[in-house]
Amino acid sequence: MNPNVAAAGLSLLLVMALLWGARNYLSLVKLRRRERAEAALRAEIRETILSSLNQESILSRITILLHDHLGFERVWLGTIGEGRLVGRMARGWSLERDFLFQPLPLSPPEPNPWCDAAREGKVVAGRGPGDERYGSFLAITGGAPFITMPLTIRNKVVGVIYVDSGEKDKPLPENSRYALEEIAQEVGIALENARLYEREQNFARELKQEVDRVTRNLSQAQEKLVRTERLAATGRLAAQIAHEINNPLGGIKNYLYLLNNRLKDEKCREMAGIITSEVDRISRIVRQLLDFYRPPGEDMVPTDLNRVATEAAALVEKDLETRGIELEIDLDESLPKARAAGEQIKQVILNLLLNARDVMPRGGELHLATGRVKDEDGEWVLVSVADTGPGIEPENMSAIFE
Repeated sequence: MNPNVAAAGLSLLLVMALLWGARNYLSLVKLRRRERAEAALRAEIRETILSSLNQESILSRITILLHDHLGFERVWLGTIGEGRLVGRMARGWSLERDFLFQPLPLSPPEPNPWCDAAREGKVVAGRGPGDERYGSFLAITGGAPFITMPLTIRNKVVGVIYVDSGEKDKPLPENSRYALEEIAQEVGIALENARLYEREQNFARELKQEVDRVTRNLSQAQEKLVRTERLAATGRLAAQIAHEINNPLGGIKNYLYLLNNRLKDEKCREMAGIITSEVDRISRIVRQLLDFYRPPGEDMVPTDLNRVATEAAALVEKDLETRGIELEIDLDESLPKARAAGEQIKQVILNLLLNARDVMPRGGELHLATGRVKDEDGEWVLVSVADTGPGIEPENMSAIFE
């Protein structure tokens, strides 16, 4: 063999080996770059999406990522609710909002890649004008190549991501499907986290409202208990005082009766009569004190409230007249009997009348009335007491039952 030929062949083999090695090296470099780019993409997706627990924020961020950083000209995101696909976010579009955000049935009359991906849970891709499946849809979008990726949570489709190149002759960015698959997986996790977080927030809010309600009820019950204890203590004291006063009153009245029979002078008899009248008034007050501390247990029986109101008014009518207070009584004659503890109701009305008397030292008008009222729970009987006094100060409203 010619030495020159052999040397040339050896050189050729060496060059080919070098080219093969360089080619493999470049492929390896390209592969490593692609792996680093994909890793960086995954990290960017996670950082962008998983940094929020609000659904609107997640969808907004992913829309910006797809459009501004991954090179998709138009982006659309929709979620499924009540059996319809609803547009939530869009970027890069110049079409009408009705097309982008009008709720769509999952099985529309005309084929729609958004609805097909949502209904079937599969990736739907279109090549552009030559794709006959979505002719009407492509006519609206301008025939741009697209990919529609379903968003799934626990094998359930909850929405879709749609991207396209914006123009019919412009291809989608390289590795578009891979990027969308990565994003769809992370978005599904993020939306599930957001859903769980929202549910926990709602539960915490409802729990707080329930705790506040129970706390208010306990506070009101405690205040009522304190008022009841005060009333009971006041009643016991009143009963003790009444018993102490009642005994000597009985003796005084007896001696007045004997004295009145022996008096001959008319003027003296008149004075004795005044004393007897005042002693009787003291006796009535004592009876009121004893009635105030009446152990619970009075029967609830059908009661004529008109009669009870009239009897209560009769106890103070003369006193009101001497103080220049005009008492007007307006009774509903058709008022039915109501189940009530008559004597206790009388005491309540009497207390209201006496309170009204005390706040009008210079005279005034006092109105006592009965009637009926209706609400969602039924029909009720009503007793009202109104006066022309100054009213109750706001700071004293909490003590009106004391």
